[in-house]
Amino acid sequence: MRLIEIDGRYEAESSYDERTIPKAAGFRWDPSSKVWYTNYPDVAAELIQYADSGLKARILEAAEEREKEKQIIKLTLRRDRFEMICHFDNRYIPKDAGFRWDGDNKVWYTEDAGIASGLLKYADDLAKAAIKGVIKQEARAVKQSHLTKAEVDIPHPPGLEYRPFQKAGIAYALEHQNVLIADEPGLGKSIEALGVINSDESIQNVLIVCPASLKLNWEREARKWLVRDLQTSVINGTRKPFPSGGVVIINYDILSGYRRSIDQVAWDVLVFDESHMLKNDKSQRTIAALGRWHRDPSKRIEPIKAKRRLFLTGTPILNKPIELWTTIHSLDPKTWGSWKDYTAKYCDAHETRWGWDVNGASNLPELQDRLRARIMVRRLKSEVMTELPPKQRQVIVLPSKTSVLKREKKFTATLEAMLKGVNIPPVEFESMSKVRHETAVDKIPDAIDHIKALMEEHQKLVVMCHHRDVLEAIAKGVQEFGVVRLQGGDSEASKQEAVDRFQNDPSVRIFLGSIRAAGVGITLTAASFLLFVELDWVPGIMTQAEDRIHRIGAVGSVLIQHLVFADSIDARMAEAIVEKQNIIEQALD
Repeated sequence: MRLIEIDGRYEAESSYDERTIPKAAGFRWDPSSKVWYTNYPDVAAELIQYADSGLKARILEAAEEREKEKQIIKLTLRRDRFEMICHFDNRYIPKDAGFRWDGDNKVWYTEDAGIASGLLKYADDLAKAAIKGVIKQEARAVKQSHLTKAEVDIPHPPGLEYRPFQKAGIAYALEHQNVLIADEPGLGKSIEALGVINSDESIQNVLIVCPASLKLNWEREARKWLVRDLQTSVINGTRKPFPSGGVVIINYDILSGYRRSIDQVAWDVLVFDESHMLKNDKSQRTIAALGRWHRDPSKRIEPIKAKRRLFLTGTPILNKPIELWTTIHSLDPKTWGSWKDYTAKYCDAHETRWGWDVNGASNLPELQDRLRARIMVRRLKSEVMTELPPKQRQVIVLPSKTSVLKREKKFTATLEAMLKGVNIPPVEFESMSKVRHETAVDKIPDAIDHIKALMEEHQKLVVMCHHRDVLEAIAKGVQEFGVVRLQGGDSEASKQEAVDRFQNDPSVRIFLGSIRAAGVGITLTAASFLLFVELDWVPGIMTQAEDRIHRIGAVGSVLIQHLVFADSIDARMAEAIVEKQNIIEQALD
């Protein structure tokens, strides 16, 4: 047996019978040279008795230096990230702390100061200063994400004003490149997004992606709140040329068909409204919006590019933390690392016989703190109750239909006369009521789609209609959510059963009622959201129906929506009714 040094490595020359000696010492077999070898002096030291005196001295000196290297563990700031300088034997220290391995530069690293803070005792002065600075900044951001007021001057149109909590939300968004505005439903997230646009004069091109039923509502809000003269366009799937800029509003369902045109515009702001609709990373909707990575570059789909991204949803998590992955990976990929890192930490990920189960939840307080520190502003209705009116009313305008407009055209003058209080002949009133019924039937598919979208954000919902066939068709279309009905002709016992089930049974999530039969004498305070699919002529009747969800026992503000076709009789009626209700409340309440 002889230990020698050749070309920077240590080789053990041994007979076949001696092969177990270098193997047990940790040497490796080189089949091409037919020799046992090691590159490490501390391993070679195990066989030092087989070395000559000169090699013994070199091995001992090199082993001593290597032992010193093992003691070097330093966290520093380099390449705009935190890097851990340590020996291979100490690799578990950064690995267990959540650092990632950079194979190109042969170093453990993280870009997250929170992860780096776990190894603060190893940090040099530069890294310590950076960690403490980021932690202080993030603590401020967490506090700011809860604020319900802010002393900031944000441009707004004459006669309009942001609520104090909306100002605080806009201020948070302006300090972050990408933001998740996650205020509870009904707090005006769209106005906060428009406030961000108003605050930066360099913003010229804005793409707003939303459900189809909210496109015209976004158009109205943009025209109402924007302080600069930006061209506002709504994409409806026609063959008209795609706008070259300005504010462009498009719905999720047709997004993929316009990606080529969208990618040709340099977007300053990209808004995803109801962004929880992007929770499934395999859905065509999500792929069209956020792209899809693939090992084969030719099969990759790039996300829509923009300088700033705003995700808007009142329910960023519908059931479990895994639903947040697409959002946080799009808004702040550096902080959250890989899918595996995220699911292991916050989804209680574990392997089963069927693969990885990521449907759990873990470390939720830490998850909320990191969200608020990095990307999320969220306030609850209970925190801003004093700023909200008891009832908030919205008119949700669906794209007009030629058949509806053609059918209702002859009643334009009649409607205006009625709204002015002029008595019209009963025959004329009956004819117009028949046409409104036909319009309501045309609205059923849109109503069902809108209700399904609402159920992703709300646990309970009250829906009011006028005609029995409309009510029954909607009930059939949304039965998956657990529906009870109350309509004219129902017995008192069945009425009470429907109310009790809605109020007390979590599996019953939708109450469907006719405006006249369900609009008085019952309590539906399990919901704080009411949708009118049809309207009554009398504002007082509508107010009574609204009071089913805003009675003694109701906490905070309730949200009421009127679903109408653009330029229809119902659209004009809804505007007039809401205006009259507001006048009555201002005068009497």
